[in-house]
Parts: sequence; C-alpha cells; structure tokens
Amino acid sequence: MSRVFLALAALGLIACGAPKARDGAADKASASKAAANAPIDAQRELVDLNAGRPELAPAQKIGGAEGRSPFAGDRVIKLNAIVRRSLEVSREFDKAAPAIRAAIDAAAAGGDRVAAEAGLRTVGEFYDRAKSAFDDMAEAEAELKASGEYYDDAIFYGMTKFVADIETELREEKAALAAKLGG
Repeated sequence: MSRVFLALAALGLIACGAPKARDGAADKASASKAAANAPIDAQRELVDLNAGRPELAPAQKIGGAEGRSPFAGDRVIKLNAIVRRSLEVSREFDKAAPAIRAAIDAAAAGGDRVAAEAGLRTVGEFYDRAKSAFDDMAEAEAELKASGEYYDDAIFYGMTKFVADIETELREEKAALAAKLGG
C-alpha cells in the first residue's frame, strides 16, 4: 500500500513540476508545451499503473470497482480534460463575478452602462466556454456508450454532472444579470 502512495506522490510531483526555462523562443515554446503536457502525462501514468499488474489486490489498485481502472486506456484523459476546462471556467468566473455584478448593479442604479455591458459580454464568453465543455462531454458520453468499453458509472456520472452544473450555473447567471441590466 505504501508503494501506491509513493507512486502517487511521485506522480503529483511530476504533474506539478515545470520544466526549466531555456534560452530562445523555440526553447520557451517547447518548455511551455512540456509544462502543459505534464498533467496529461501524469494521468497516463496513473491509468497505466494497473495495466499488467494482476498480482495487486483490488484494494491496492488505483480507482475503479473490483480492481478495474474506472475507464479504459486514454479515455479518462479526454474526460478529465473536459472536466478541467469546466473547472477553469468556474474558477475564472468566480474571480471576475464580484466586479461584473458590481458594474451591473451600478448600471441598474443609473450608473455606467458601458462597463456593465462589457461585464455581461464577459459572462457570455464564460458561458460559451462552459457550453463548449458541456457539448464535448455529451459527445464523449455518446462515444463511450457506443464503444462498449467498461467504465465506472459513478465516476462518469460525477464528471458529467460537474460539467453540466457549471453550464447551468453560468447560463442562469447570464440570464439573471441580463435581466437586471434590462437587456
């Protein structure tokens, strides 16, 4: 069991570590690409930890019911990327929301409509990104179900619910702020 925790700790370091900066634009671009791919590479390692390890007891394996990985192959990487996009939108919106709401409240009270309309456009952009992730998850769900691959229903439900909740939350926020602004 301690081997599993050590492996997870090492993978966490890999996922969080960034490559050292090098001189030159090409080196910076490849360093940036490597940093962006580090979490995906770490996920691939997690997916592969159980592969070819039938000697592990189900309790020692990472994720999944009955000692199986929750998803086959790289499927989890694609799904996690969609969930990550929704999470990023949610976090960015949470940071921007107080200023946007304040601008809309001020405009509703007779203040500057330009700032409020810009804020509403920003909310629309957040919503568009959340809707894109939602649509991609619906497509991934159709592909997964058509493939006949094994997948953990509970984990997949949690992923789809999270993406759907972000889309719903931003759609409702956009509508409420537009109504408050009067347009």
